[in-house]
Amino acid sequence: MPNFDEWFKRATGNDPFPYQRRFAEEGEIPNLVDVPTRLGAEDDAKS
Repeated sequence: MPNFDEWFKRATGNDPFPYQRRFAEEGEIPNLVDVPTRLGAEDDAKS
C-alpha cells in the first residue's frame, strides 16, 4: 500500500502540502478548510 504522499501524487498529480499531510495523518476531517488561493484546497476536495 502506498504512503499518503504517493497516493496523493497519483490521485492529483501534485505533491501534498504539509497541511494536507497533517489532515491525512490526524484521521479527522475538518468541517471547514480555510486555505489561500493556489495552496491546494481544490486537491483536498478531490481526494
